[in-house]
Amino acid sequence: HAKRPGTLPRLPMVVLVNGNSASASEIVAGALQDHGRARVLGTRSYGKGSVQEVRELPFGRGTLKFTSARYYLPSGRSLQRCDDSTVWGVDPDPGLVVAVSDEDYGKMIRARREYEVIREPQAPVEPCAHPAWIRENLLDEQLARATEALQMRVGDGEWPAAGEDESGLVAFGQELGRVTGLRARLLEDLARTDDRIRELRELAAEVGRAPLLPPDVDLLEGTLTITDKDGNLIGAYRIDGGDLELALGTVELTPRVPE
Repeated sequence: HAKRPGTLPRLPMVVLVNGNSASASEIVAGALQDHGRARVLGTRSYGKGSVQEVRELPFGRGTLKFTSARYYLPSGRSLQRCDDSTVWGVDPDPGLVVAVSDEDYGKMIRARREYEVIREPQAPVEPCAHPAWIRENLLDEQLARATEALQMRVGDGEWPAAGEDESGLVAFGQELGRVTGLRARLLEDLARTDDRIRELRELAAEVGRAPLLPPDVDLLEGTLTITDKDGNLIGAYRIDGGDLELALGTVELTPRVPE
């Protein structure tokens, strides 16, 4: 239970969020933002505002996990992201949208690890709260911008504009970039897989393994018939495209001589 007495309501505060900020961190950041208690800087948060429950089914038949509730911010905004959502999670305040690429985020994580190890001090400790030190040593542009914003708020009494204004455009741009990159990597993996299949087919031919299908046969618009072990027809299908030999290669087949 929160209590107002003894708190510091005028202490400036900045909360950093990005696409990896999820669940409880979003709830706290959004509540502080909606109540005017803190400014939020970074990029739109992940959008995990659902509550799950787990129930054991009777007689040991399994476990059921289901969504039982959703979190909403004091403003009424839903945190939960759905497939058709255009608004979700928590957006940074206008002027405090600071995007960081996945590549720069990885560099920041690696740089920060150097300072997570406790070592004997070899030299006087540098002023780590200075934005220039943060940029040079932690490679953390968002933290540097937040520090600058706090310093200006303390000095001038006003919050500065420290970045782009449209959080939604940044969020969709980042998501589109990630999905496009994933598609490119999948296509590269698929191309390597196809090359490996061709290599294996050539090696199989060298050791005398007969191909499943003649190399010069045209099966387009042909018919694939499937029967059970007793010869009963299961289905007949017209071949409209695709690599039938590749598909058959995933099944254990024994050639049968027509009767």
